[in-house]
Amino acid sequence: MSIAKNKLVENDNNEVKIVSYNDMLEDIKNTTENHLLLGNGFNSSLCVNTSYKNIFERMTQEFTDYKKINIKKLNYDIEKLINYLKNNVKNDNEEKFYHNFFEKKIKYDFMKSAYSIVKENIKNVYDIERQGVYLLLKNFSNYFTLNYDPLLYLLLMNFKKDDTTTLAFTRTDLFKQEDLNANKNEIYSKIEEAYETGKLKIFTEDSSIEYPLKNQTKTDFISNIKSFFKNEINNKIYKINDLEKACNLLWKSKKTRPKDIKFEDGFFPEYNPERELIQNLFFLHGAFHIYKDKGIIKKITASQNKSLHNKLEEIINNDKSDIICVLKGESQEKEQAINENQYLRRGFNKLSSLTGKIVIFGSSLDDNDSHILNKINDSNVETVYISSSSSAKQKTYNKAIKYFSNKEIILFDYETVSYKKV
Repeated sequence: MSIAKNKLVENDNNEVKIVSYNDMLEDIKNTTENHLLLGNGFNSSLCVNTSYKNIFERMTQEFTDYKKINIKKLNYDIEKLINYLKNNVKNDNEEKFYHNFFEKKIKYDFMKSAYSIVKENIKNVYDIERQGVYLLLKNFSNYFTLNYDPLLYLLLMNFKKDDTTTLAFTRTDLFKQEDLNANKNEIYSKIEEAYETGKLKIFTEDSSIEYPLKNQTKTDFISNIKSFFKNEINNKIYKINDLEKACNLLWKSKKTRPKDIKFEDGFFPEYNPERELIQNLFFLHGAFHIYKDKGIIKKITASQNKSLHNKLEEIINNDKSDIICVLKGESQEKEQAINENQYLRRGFNKLSSLTGKIVIFGSSLDDNDSHILNKINDSNVETVYISSSSSAKQKTYNKAIKYFSNKEIILFDYETVSYKKV
């Protein structure tokens, strides 16, 4: 489609036009095939600041020697930092060791810091007033992300119609459970189990009483939980405050939440020969919950009974395993790394088979992601929606037309994004 035919690209004054977020949602609502591609700006829209700058500042808190590096000169780009340190190793005998050390050390510190940022903010994302993000996510057939963190996965799990076929990297509430100590974790797990089964069965000396849970008010829910744990409270095994806290966390996660989004990330409890057709969630550059172990692609799961960062460290320090996370500087290097990995290659090739419309949310359309953007341009997608701001719309459009010259390009204003339900 030529620019002249694109009714929403320019107005009568030849200025680039930008529509509101709600207009974009309305426009894609009745389209059969919609797809979503997320960059880091999407996290920011949820007040989860996983920018390179913020992650690096968190890294310096854990390891102060990072302060000696002029990361600002590298635009806080972790990928460029790894390459910079590698290129400054002069001794050939030490080169292989330091290249390997720098990449593993920085990758681990980067992931641990990003994880801690998501963990601290995930509770706010799960607040009921932010469940309006469902109004965005429900519209798509396929989900792609350039981000390394599991935020998109956690959000989709929050609204998943059927979670029996997907191994959980976490339950969607794992981050909240980790805010509790081991004893409180036990409380939370028991309360969650009772909620999922739909009833509590309380035994008395003469009989037993069953309380249905899912349709109760929050006040009644907490009251029945306290009755259920009456003996533990009296024996001072559990504290009332801990029970109430666990109930509040569970309530925020479970209550008034739609459960009709279908997604599969390519990991199944049993081998499924149709998995490539079923998968519709793709981490294009990998993620720090996906790893290779002796040539087999696996996913970190909650059942492994370790904190995520401890599991990350264990994997990274094992010569036979590695986190699948493409921290390469140039687009060509990234594409090569993708093509060498079966799991990543599946998502990369999926891009070129798309039809309909795609929403690109939070990507700066930088050249180091040109391999991704070119794949989209090669597809049969007709319309590309791209987040921007009014002040940057011309710059965004100039980048967009470079990659999507044969697509209809529509910019939407990310400053009008609101996830609150109306």
